[in-house]
Amino acid sequence: MADGLGFPAPGARSRTMATRRLLGGYGAPPVERSGTRRYAEVWARLCKAVLTTPGHAELALREQLFAWVERDARSGDAAIDELPPALHVLVRKGSRNAYTITDEDIAALRGAGWHEGAVFELLVVLGCAAGSTRYAIAMAALEGATA
Repeated sequence: MADGLGFPAPGARSRTMATRRLLGGYGAPPVERSGTRRYAEVWARLCKAVLTTPGHAELALREQLFAWVERDARSGDAAIDELPPALHVLVRKGSRNAYTITDEDIAALRGAGWHEGAVFELLVVLGCAAGSTRYAIAMAALEGATA
């Protein structure tokens, strides 16, 4: 996504600092003692907006994409047939290894008639779904390990 939007890739020092912030929560633990997420309400509103705000990509397609990423993260091999074939490469890369998405992948979708705004929206859905699902899986593992 960073390449597609023209953002520079972070260096090793930046990645280390970001990792410390993510894991350390800027000096506060990322999980409160009660087990709830610090930013759960904000994240829920963001995901809801991503899935329900009208745009270039159909709302039903965004929901299908989000659900597919959740299934794929949990099984590692979710059937992708319900999604449009033109999206298969982007969806698999975005769900599993987003850093491998190239300009050529975006150009292929544009060449297949996909609006640039729709492609961007689907990339945002991929990021939101992948982040949400992986966070939920990690939290479940942590809660299971401490229980």
